[in-house]
Amino acid sequence: MNEFLEQFLVEARELIEQAAADLLALEREPGDRASLDGSFRAFHTLKGGAGIVDFAAMGRAMHAAEDVLSTVRKGDRPVSAGLIGDCLACLDQVVQWLDSIEESGELPSEADAAADRLAVRFAAGAIEAAKIEAPAVGAEPAVPAAALAVLREQIALLAVRGEGLEGRIASAGRLAANVFRHLGHSDVAERIVDAVTESLAGPDPTSIAGAIESAVESLNEAPAPDAIASVTVGPNPLSRSLRVDAERVDALVSLTGELTVAKNALGHIATLAREGDNALSASIVSEYGKLDRLIDGLQRAVLELRILPLRRVFQRFSRLVREMSESLAKPVRLVIEGEETQADKAIVEMLFEPLLHVVRNAMDHGVEPSAERAAAGKSAIATISLRGRREGQHVLVEVEDDGRGIDRERIRRAAVERGLVTTDTVAGMSDEAAIDLVFLPGFSTAADVTDLSGRGVGMDAVRASIERLGGRVQLETRAGAGSTVRFVLPFSVMMTRVMTVEAGGQWFGIPLDAVVETVRVRRDEIRSVGQARALVLRNRTVPLIGLAATLGWAKAESDSDATVVVASSGGVSGGLEVDRLGARMDVMLKPPEGLLSGIPAIAGTTMLGDGQVLLVLDVKEVFTLTTS
Repeated sequence: MNEFLEQFLVEARELIEQAAADLLALEREPGDRASLDGSFRAFHTLKGGAGIVDFAAMGRAMHAAEDVLSTVRKGDRPVSAGLIGDCLACLDQVVQWLDSIEESGELPSEADAAADRLAVRFAAGAIEAAKIEAPAVGAEPAVPAAALAVLREQIALLAVRGEGLEGRIASAGRLAANVFRHLGHSDVAERIVDAVTESLAGPDPTSIAGAIESAVESLNEAPAPDAIASVTVGPNPLSRSLRVDAERVDALVSLTGELTVAKNALGHIATLAREGDNALSASIVSEYGKLDRLIDGLQRAVLELRILPLRRVFQRFSRLVREMSESLAKPVRLVIEGEETQADKAIVEMLFEPLLHVVRNAMDHGVEPSAERAAAGKSAIATISLRGRREGQHVLVEVEDDGRGIDRERIRRAAVERGLVTTDTVAGMSDEAAIDLVFLPGFSTAADVTDLSGRGVGMDAVRASIERLGGRVQLETRAGAGSTVRFVLPFSVMMTRVMTVEAGGQWFGIPLDAVVETVRVRRDEIRSVGQARALVLRNRTVPLIGLAATLGWAKAESDSDATVVVASSGGVSGGLEVDRLGARMDVMLKPPEGLLSGIPAIAGTTMLGDGQVLLVLDVKEVFTLTTS
């Protein structure tokens, strides 16, 4: 595929996303001129792009949608659910065409037929709107008049199909006849077919537009529609951007990581140089300080190349919520906040699936039917809020609904009925622990399997997905007032802030997000509980494991106080006994390779300044090793 066509595909997909977002916003607020103009411009630009790359069928479909939106802009037709649905269906078809173009470099063979079907759909919609708006006395004649107005525009576009005159006559005739048959005017359709046949048989075929008009003018003559207002083209926002292949960015990030390792090595040399008392030592320390600042700046700049706005995933939910709302017969309004919040590319790209599970749960289980909401004194239209914000080195993403909230007793019963826990276990659970049962694999409160839920695959997959990104999931609920699911995610998955610890002669890194606190504990305060050990910290029993022994590193016995790192990850917490604490640092992780890939509980590796390999731990897996 040539570079020009690749650029067309990228820009077309961006325009489709923009058009869909504007159409859904227009449906919510029919008077929103900005959304109307935005969707019109997107279809207009798509049509122009299709013409440049010579995809005539796509251009005709875009022109049909553009015509409809033009009548709305001129005030000749109101915004309706049907109109929005037709335009969204047109975008769906274009997405299928783009997929085909990406695979084969050209439109599929049935593209012309699909474009004709879209043209018929738009023409029929325009005619139905004309029938509704027409006065009772003149309603019937308005049908062919409206059809003729729409068809004139469609017929004019047939000239770009690259066919001869006879081919254009046949195509336009088929289009016109299908429109009238779709509307129940078979007599008009037959007259059009006869006119086309006569035109093709003549020694000098004339314009098919004239043939069609002669077939309908006896029913009602309609003036040609006004030309579509030209679109004012402002400065091109793409002129300030440069598209770069993601693999090139990742290679640059990798090289920056190598440079960081080299910087750390120089830092070790600078530390040794401080012990010397001469001009060379002072110069090494000074120059290292400058290099440290420059590389830190380079590192931040490179990582920002991977940053994307949450809008890339948030905007996909406007249409999904609309469709789920219709499917469940539950009126729901989606509120999106903080869509310009930025996060690492890997996070934005992997966020859709877990968010989809949460939104489905909110729609199916959280939001009540309208009658139930009315009985509870709530608005008949439920609200689901999708929010994003940045807090320090974290990105917070929330899904909140104003539904019924989580019934803790129902959660307990469902967990027992599905055999996930025993009756005795749930009897002694706190409310917080009971709510956490929704994250168990196989858990569901749905009685029947539907398109949205009931298969027992949901919140457990959500937690697993978020934890793979280095984040955690929080769940809050309010009886009768709704629930909030919160994802706490790292801003970047490439850069991790760790605290270094030594255990068994090996240095390890513990993600700082997992560290609760560090304490020194006297040996006589550590108690044996069966084969395990524990300590009491502020009236709370904390299980204690020896990090070196758990990971298979030899550890010398010591009578001195124990150094303990209290950590928590994925709902599992405990204390890690280590030999000593080290520094805190930002590191760029590499996946464990070779022999290291076989070591459990290792999330990744990086290089220290003195050349040692730092093993960064997966804290949850470390705790799991002690219970397996």
